[in-house]
Parts: sequence; structure tokens; C-alpha cells
Amino acid sequence: MGLDALNKLAAAGEAVYQNISRKWDERKRRQAEEAWLAKFAEEIRQRNEFLSLVTSKVTGDSALEMAPLHCNPRETQRAVFLVTTPISFGVLEVSQSSYKLLARHVGMSLNSDNITSG
Repeated sequence: MGLDALNKLAAAGEAVYQNISRKWDERKRRQAEEAWLAKFAEEIRQRNEFLSLVTSKVTGDSALEMAPLHCNPRETQRAVFLVTTPISFGVLEVSQSSYKLLARHVGMSLNSDNITSG
């Protein structure tokens, strides 16, 4: 009789332990997910801040027709900026050297009339 009560008590203790362990694991997973979402939201905010700086530097006729730039993580398309004139904001400067590097990477020459494949 006493052994049966001890077995029931041990089983109940094990069930409580499993329940607490499961809840603790769920809590850790939820906290990790919330931290990841916060980090992801901050990355998107920084990208949009950068894109707004780029947009503010765009001049010419295309600036009036251009849709606002913003980061959309659900979008499957990507864009590349081809900067042909120096753009400077803060400590970052995108200039002709960046253009040359990109042109070399995609196999283009600096002269737009002379496009080579690479």
C-alpha cells in the first residue's frame, strides 16, 4: 500500500517535471524568436534609412518618376544601384571607383557604348 502511494507520487513528480521542462523550453524558444524578430526589424529599419538617404541624393528627371525605395523582405526581386556620379552622405561615399568595381564585376566597361560580357 505504501509502495503504491510512493509510485503514484513519483509518477506525479515526473509529470510535473516534464510539464515544467516543456513550458521552459517553449519560453526559451519564444524569447529567441522575439529576439530574432527584433533584430530583423532593426535590419529592415536600417536598410530603409539607407534607402531614404540614397533617394534624397537622386536628382534629374528620373527622380520625379521614381517610386520610393523601401526594403520589403517578402519581395523576391533584388535591385542594384549603378552610381555614375559621386554621392556622399556621412562617412560613406559612393563614387566612380565603386562604379568601376561594379562594372568590372558584371563585365561592363566604364564607357556605356562599349559593353562587354564577362
